[in-house]
Amino acid sequence: MISSKLLPSETLEIKLQIPEKIKFTPGDYLYLNSREISYLEWHPFNIIRQTSNDEIVLHIKASDSWTKKIYKMVINSFKNQTQIDFDFRIDGPYGSSSKKILNAEHAILIGGGHGISKIASILQDIAMKIRNNSQEVFLKKINLFWLIEDEAYFEWFTKFLDEIESEEKINIFNFNIY
Repeated sequence: MISSKLLPSETLEIKLQIPEKIKFTPGDYLYLNSREISYLEWHPFNIIRQTSNDEIVLHIKASDSWTKKIYKMVINSFKNQTQIDFDFRIDGPYGSSSKKILNAEHAILIGGGHGISKIASILQDIAMKIRNNSQEVFLKKINLFWLIEDEAYFEWFTKFLDEIESEEKINIFNFNIY
């Protein structure tokens, strides 16, 4: 793990160095294993984005024993001002259908709960391609429907939406949050 930071709603953002052979597209996911957390258990995470330093960014919501354990370990390291060196093993990435979305004129995306992170990476990719005047994007409109019970996770996602809509040339998004 290269770095970690706290996000709202008991969510961590971690950055991992990408092994050279890993290739992925927005919306892909991978499995992580860390012997510091569980020797046998592998946990799935959506790849949120790739940094300019060839790192991948994952969001970890503290929602089960595996993710709560890593969250507590990171919180304790912040409190004690110590560094944690997780030895993460990666399985994946596994595919998504985000390329099909780029070829459509109108996309309707539906997400539930913290599963919105898969859609977030696709939205970010689309926004970046629009900003760069990419010829790969044929989209004229995206309707997003998000059903959420935990309003705390709403904080992170609305901040994310503000960031991707920050430029005036990106005006294809229509968000519906319930």
